[in-house]
Formats: sequence, structure tokens, C-alpha cells
Amino acid sequence: MINVPKITILILVFTLSACVNNSHYIGMTGSGPIQLSADIQKAYKEYLLSDPIAFAVSEDGSSSWSGYTCADSICGRDTHRVMSWAIGMCERRSNGSACKIYDVAGRVVWKQL
Repeated sequence: MINVPKITILILVFTLSACVNNSHYIGMTGSGPIQLSADIQKAYKEYLLSDPIAFAVSEDGSSSWSGYTCADSICGRDTHRVMSWAIGMCERRSNGSACKIYDVAGRVVWKQL
């Protein structure tokens, strides 16, 4: 029998769980070239100064919506729920342009190809 150190097993478990958690975001995060309008750049800077959870932008870069920590129990810090909410609110403001997640918790996740 192979003797594998417990720390190796723990690292493997945490790595695999991170992959599973990130799979929830597939299809929600944006990709491709994007140019944020001046207004959206300003909104993004304000978002970063908050307790950021998710920042959604329209694919044309002209509309956005951000999610912060909520006081009520409806969203809390459920990142997936806040991401869905931010996309929905962004799309309501975007005049028909699809929205995707640009940033999660202060880290840009939009894949610029």
C-alpha cells in the first residue's frame, strides 16, 4: 500500500472543490474584447471601493450592475445568487444587450481573448 501524506490528500481535496465551485460560473462570466464606457469605468471603481461580490457588464460595455453584501437574508454573500441578480439587473438597463460577469470579489474574471 502506498503511504500518501495527509497534507497531499488535503491539497487535492481543496483543489478539486475549487474546480467544482468555479463550474457554477460557467456561462455567467464574459469573454472576448470589451471596452468599458467612461460611466461604467467610474461605476467599476466605486464597486471596488465597496464590499464587492459581483460586477456585471453588457457585452457592448455600455451598461452595468454590481452586487454588494446585502443586509437582508435574500442575497447575503451567496456569490452565485448575487451574480445572477447582477446579470438580471444589468440586462434590465442594457436596452437588449446581454450582460455577463466582469468581476467577482474584486478580481476580473472576464476572459479577454
